[in-house]
Amino acid sequence: MNAQSKNVDTFNSIEVFGSIFVELTQSNDEGVKYKITKVDEKNLVIMNKGNSLIVKTKGD
Repeated sequence: MNAQSKNVDTFNSIEVFGSIFVELTQSNDEGVKYKITKVDEKNLVIMNKGNSLIVKTKGD
């Protein structure tokens, strides 16, 4: 599966809920690139909350 992209606001922390693997890489771009292997994309939630980036599946 190719990586998908999502624009997000500036964040200085990440909160991950559920059984999600996150790999961080440094970039000059503000955004998120992700690959989904075991979850339907419509159930993935990536959003800003204050200064945090939240990554979870619906229901977590």
